[in-house]
Amino acid sequence: MSKLQLISTIHFTHSRRCQHKVLWAFFLFLSLLFILPQSYGAVENDNLNIQSQFRLYLPGHWQIQKFNIDESENIGSSNYPVIRHLFTSRILLLEDTYVLDRKEGSVSLVSPVAKAGKEIIIHGIALSAKGNDFWQTEISLQNDLTKKMGRPLTSFNGKVIAHGSTEEEIYYQAIKKNQLHSRKRKALAQLTLNLPGYYEVSTFFLNHNALEYMVDDGTEQVIEQGFTANIKLTRDTYKITEQLEHVTLLKLISKTGDKWTIKGKIKTIISEGSQSTFIIYDKHVMKDKGIPIDFYPKPVLIEGTSKTRKYLTHLHEQILISRQRQKELEKANIQLELSRTIFANKIEEKKQRKSTEKQRQAMITEAEKKGFIEKQIEQLKTNLKNSNSSLWLYWFKKTIKNDDPRKQNLALASFLEKYRKINGVISYEKSNGVIGPFKIKITQIDLITYKFKGEFCMIGKKGIIRGQLRGTNIYVYCSELHDNHYKNNSPSEFSFTAILDKDNMTMSTNVGITTGPSGWYSDNKSLVINLL
Repeated sequence: MSKLQLISTIHFTHSRRCQHKVLWAFFLFLSLLFILPQSYGAVENDNLNIQSQFRLYLPGHWQIQKFNIDESENIGSSNYPVIRHLFTSRILLLEDTYVLDRKEGSVSLVSPVAKAGKEIIIHGIALSAKGNDFWQTEISLQNDLTKKMGRPLTSFNGKVIAHGSTEEEIYYQAIKKNQLHSRKRKALAQLTLNLPGYYEVSTFFLNHNALEYMVDDGTEQVIEQGFTANIKLTRDTYKITEQLEHVTLLKLISKTGDKWTIKGKIKTIISEGSQSTFIIYDKHVMKDKGIPIDFYPKPVLIEGTSKTRKYLTHLHEQILISRQRQKELEKANIQLELSRTIFANKIEEKKQRKSTEKQRQAMITEAEKKGFIEKQIEQLKTNLKNSNSSLWLYWFKKTIKNDDPRKQNLALASFLEKYRKINGVISYEKSNGVIGPFKIKITQIDLITYKFKGEFCMIGKKGIIRGQLRGTNIYVYCSELHDNHYKNNSPSEFSFTAILDKDNMTMSTNVGITTGPSGWYSDNKSLVINLL
């Protein structure tokens, strides 16, 4: 509502009432006339001020066609007003715009985005606040479409080439031409480097068609291009025809000035800014062309010269003399070798007689030693059968501590035959608890094979065992261990090999148990046997 409308409304309303109210309305009019210009009037209708601020916000290649303030609101206070304006503007593009595709050195390659004359609608917010007796306005856009519309060619630095233009075609043609010249230079340099120093390149041509492809997931570009080169020999070349005793015989192969044509392809690999060039020959035309004379070890002779013929004649005479001397030497060597053979045979016969006598004496000694050991074994058997317990214990300890397994088996067998039992304890290491003592009753023992049978007894468990003595070890196996607490369950299996501690006269081991349904698990069980 304008100020005049407000005054008219107030005057019309109060004129029909009492006169003193007319005076009140007049003072109200003066108050509103003083307040409204300070709060809203200077900003609410100041389209030009906000439009000029918006114009400064726009890039120079855009022009305002239409500008409207859609809504205004004081979001501050009456003393410190802050006016929030919602506005809409239609703007016009004055120049064609582009976006940067990539930079190649100082050249900017761009693509067109929009043509001049394109119009777009912009929505924005203007915040106007009063301070120091003047208004300050800030602009923010809700849809700044200008940022997506590119910029004019004149805003790019350096040389600018637009996609699809004639300049772009000329630019890439120049690049290809430069690349072709660069590849030709590098290929010629590589070919010159690959050739031996006694060749020179007369002419070099690259084929017009080049094969280009990408490898390694597109990270490397490969360019293959055929070439033809004419090369010329700058020095005579030779090949070895024969390597004589003190001289190398050479044959002339090619002369200075001889020419050949080389064909192949240049392979260029471009990866991460680096470039490598390789040469692949269709056929190695320089093969078997020989090398200059300086490359051969001295002295050398050239085939067909008078010097070479004279040397070969002298060499033939020397060979004949050498062969005659060789025959004489071979004859003398045969006589010497025959004498050596006769002498060696006599020495060998003497060694054979001495070896035969030594073997005979060794057999006698071994037989005597074996008989002595057998006598010891028989004596130990007699001693271990002694009924006197003290004497038996003396001979048992002495025999068990011997290093001979036969004597150890004999001692342990004597122990089993005498006591007919093995007492021990099985413990469970994980809980540091004792499962319980056990007893193995020996029912049968074979003093020849040292095998035995018996019964295993333990609280709640019982089974038939078989075992064998092995030096200072006792092996025990129980195929069926019955558990009285779980009579309906299948029996378990268990086995152990107890190892003797000669100092403590005890045997210990870990128990290997194949657990049956009885629940007697094998984890961390150990066994100790006290012999004495």
